[in-house]
Amino acid sequence: MKGTELTTSTIILIILGIIVLVCFILFILNSKGTVDVISVREALRNCCGDRGIYDCVTTDYNNIYCKVPWSSDPVSFESLMTQVGISTTDNKQLKSFCFCPP
Repeated sequence: MKGTELTTSTIILIILGIIVLVCFILFILNSKGTVDVISVREALRNCCGDRGIYDCVTTDYNNIYCKVPWSSDPVSFESLMTQVGISTTDNKQLKSFCFCPP
C-alpha cells in the first residue's frame, strides 16, 4: 500500500515539475518579444531625442538614419516608427512620442 502511494506521489510531482518547467519556458519566450519592443522604442526615442537628427519639423523620414544597439548599420527612422507602431502619416503621434513642442 505504501509503495503504491509513494509511486503515485512521485508521478504527480514529476508531472507538476514538467508543467512548471513548460510554463517557465513559455514565460521566457514571451518576454523576449517584449524586450525587443522596448529596445526598439528606446532606439527611436534616442534618435528623435537628438535634435541634430530629428528636428520635430521634418516629415520626410526616408533620409533619417539612427544608430541602434543591435546592429552596426544604421536603421531608417521610418523602419523604427513602423516597428514601434507609430503611423508614418500621423505627425502628431510622432511629435507626442518624441516630446516635441506642440
